[in-house]
Amino acid sequence: MLERATKLERFDSYKLWVYDDLEFFSNGLQSVYIHRSDGLPGLTFWAPNLTELKLQANYALQRVTFLPDHLLSESLPDGHVTPKLTVTPLSVDLSPEALGDIAKHPNAVVTKKSSTGGGNFCAQAME
Repeated sequence: MLERATKLERFDSYKLWVYDDLEFFSNGLQSVYIHRSDGLPGLTFWAPNLTELKLQANYALQRVTFLPDHLLSESLPDGHVTPKLTVTPLSVDLSPEALGDIAKHPNAVVTKKSSTGGGNFCAQAME
């Protein structure tokens, strides 16, 4: 669905009705927030500049895959350094498989938040 959005910088969704994996391929993607996509089984990323991944109440999510390479890598500047990625799960416990996928990312850190937390996340992200 999003594999052709190669210049995407930010993605926010609420109750997105999908039952297949979402795929993101963008050198410019920095922030993804997915809230209540109840049927979403997995995420796949080629996003070498992704710094923020917020996942709230995505109960079917089993996979979070970060691709090690993609054709878009050819357009990255020489010496590109992958930034720190903060992954924030809210109102859901990520599956062991998803946590293992995230651990494979070279700079990912999973934050610990309250299982009932979250609040007005979209407004916070706009600051």
